[in-house]
Amino acid sequence: MTSRALANRSIYNGTAASLSSFLKKLKNGIHLPYLRCKDGFVMSVQYGKGYYSLVTRQQMAIQVEVGYPSEVEELLLKYQESPGEQEPTNDVYHNVPIRVLRDIVEKHGGLDYEAIGSDKEENERRRNASFIDWGPWNNGWLAT
Repeated sequence: MTSRALANRSIYNGTAASLSSFLKKLKNGIHLPYLRCKDGFVMSVQYGKGYYSLVTRQQMAIQVEVGYPSEVEELLLKYQESPGEQEPTNDVYHNVPIRVLRDIVEKHGGLDYEAIGSDKEENERRRNASFIDWGPWNNGWLAT
């Protein structure tokens, strides 16, 4: 388990407010690491300037941008950027309320703290996908 995940493990207790606090503590520079749930579900969750999100003055996430989930997640579909044009696993989801993010995390068994920050497997999956332009942003991948 990464030291960052260990340090923040007790912050998230199942509430939307604690998930927002957890994300704030985990944020490192301009992006968050992939969030992986205990059942293997993975998603990119980002917030702040330049993302489809809403934050408080204290930089606490109220709404987040979710990207490229590892499987179709019904709770996200109404926030999809390009429904009908992109596969749900190859799209971005705008302004997802933190409570919906919490519901998704809980639906998938909670956060897998040991996997947070270990992006090697997900980076490899993204790098091998045809729609990816490998680059230094967003954990090493950008949708094109």
